[in-house]
Amino acid sequence: MFTSLIGHYSGIVDSKKRSFFPAAFRETLRAENANSVIIAKSPTGRLRELYFFFPSQWERVKENPAQYLSRFGVSEDEFDEEYFFGNCFELFLDDQGRILFRQDHLEEAGFGRNIVYVGVNDHGVIRDRDEYEAGRKAKAEAVKQKRNKGTDR
Repeated sequence: MFTSLIGHYSGIVDSKKRSFFPAAFRETLRAENANSVIIAKSPTGRLRELYFFFPSQWERVKENPAQYLSRFGVSEDEFDEEYFFGNCFELFLDDQGRILFRQDHLEEAGFGRNIVYVGVNDHGVIRDRDEYEAGRKAKAEAVKQKRNKGTDR
């Protein structure tokens, strides 16, 4: 059983590379009787973000990774199975509900201390909070301009 992941939640990476996993997402994990997530680097390495998958969704990714990842703009020519799976790790939540990030994941994603967890239906994304907020504001402004353009006729 998989429940859709929605919403965005702020987090902080502490000096020991730990971060509280959002309570809303922990509830979804509990519903799956799970206590871990799969963390993956960007499939092409070109994006400054990490992906996370719950166990039920990870099974679907493993079945046909190139087809699944095509949703992220990764062509079959670009997809490198060794790079992708070689940089995926199962991270367990501790008793306080924190995950411990790998240093190489944090470095490649370019995160600062402040992050945001974003639910994107069947997976999640972790981004630098400032970059996420800037992108969110830019998208909101683009929608506003598009709406205004339609009323200027």
